[in-house]
Amino acid sequence: MENLMIDKDGLFFHIDFGFIFGKEPGGKGKLASKIRISKTMIHVMGGVKSPLFAKFEKKFVESFI
Repeated sequence: MENLMIDKDGLFFHIDFGFIFGKEPGGKGKLASKIRISKTMIHVMGGVKSPLFAKFEKKFVESFI
């Protein structure tokens, strides 16, 4: 995987700021998903109903705003 960073506490996060601000990756056009997060990333966080995934969503929104 590309564009991932790990913070001092061992948490990882995606850092593709070009994508966040609307620069669509080439080759996929309208078929590209709007959020790049793999099933493996969700699994590591404990699934979509886990507290860690809720924290991820909250931090994502905060960073975007």
